[in-house]
Amino acid sequence: VKVIRGDVEVKDKQGNVVDVAKNIALDYEVEGDFPKYGNDDDRADQIGVDLLETFITKIKKRPTYRNSEPTTSILTITSNVVYGRATGALPDGRKAGEPFSPGANPSYGAEQNGLIASLNSTAKIPYEWALDGISNTQSINPDAIGKTEEERINNLVHVLDGYFSQGAHHLNVNVFGREYLEKIMEDPTNPEYANFTIRVSGYAVKFVDLTREQQLDVISRTFHSFR
Repeated sequence: VKVIRGDVEVKDKQGNVVDVAKNIALDYEVEGDFPKYGNDDDRADQIGVDLLETFITKIKKRPTYRNSEPTTSILTITSNVVYGRATGALPDGRKAGEPFSPGANPSYGAEQNGLIASLNSTAKIPYEWALDGISNTQSINPDAIGKTEEERINNLVHVLDGYFSQGAHHLNVNVFGREYLEKIMEDPTNPEYANFTIRVSGYAVKFVDLTREQQLDVISRTFHSFR
C-alpha cells in the first residue's frame, strides 16, 4: 500500500482558514491483493476479533456508574453513510467520503468467496464481547437459493442453521436483485413499489423512504450468488 500525502486547510465554522495540517495521508494506492475480512480467512478475520477484544478489555478497566457491566455493539443503522461522508480514504481501497459497510459486514467488494464464507467470518466475532448486538445484513439474488419457493425456503433455513450453530447472534436477510432496486429508483412514485420493504442494518424500512444517498448505499452492497 502506497500512502499519498499532502497538506490540508483547517477551517472554522465560518469557513476561514485557521491552520494548515502538513503531510496528511490523503489517499492510498493498493497494489496486488491481500487477505480481506469476509472470506473465511483467519489471517484477516482474527484482526477484527483482536481489535474488539482490545477495545472491550480497555473499556472494562474503567469504573462504571453503579458498577454496571460495559459492553458494546457492532451496528450502524444508517450512520454508516454519515460516518463515511466525514472519513477520509482507507488502505483497504475505500475512497474518501464513501459509506462504510453497515454493522459487522465486510467492506464493499471485499467478499470474494460467497455468502457462506462471509457469514463464517462474521460468526467468529464473540457475542459475549458485544452484547448490545452484532448486526449483519445480507442481500441474496433469488435464483441463487433455488428455482421454486420451497427450494428457496429450505436452502435459506440451512444457511441460517449453519450460521447460528456457530454462535452467531443476528442476521438480516434480503432476497431480491440489484436490478429491482434500480427500477424503483427510476420510478419511485409507482404504486407497485410504495410498500416494498427492505432490511438496511438492524431495521426494516420502505425503500422509497430512504434518501437517495442511502438508496445508493444499499445498491452498492454485495448481492450474493451461492458458490
